[in-house]
Amino acid sequence: MAVLKAYTTLICNEFSAAQISDLSHDQVWEAADEGEEIPLYTIFASVPGAITDEVRSWANKVALANAA
Repeated sequence: MAVLKAYTTLICNEFSAAQISDLSHDQVWEAADEGEEIPLYTIFASVPGAITDEVRSWANKVALANAA
């Protein structure tokens, strides 16, 4: 409970509403349709990762497997 209170105090005292809005309305929010529920786990998709050759190889294997 102390952690929640500390974050609430930090957010309320150190950020404006516009700053919080900018932080919370990211790529996932932009991609969602009006009124669409955004699942909490999408926080993990908010920061894009590097697309490496390893990632491309994995994606190609998954795509080929699903196309068959």
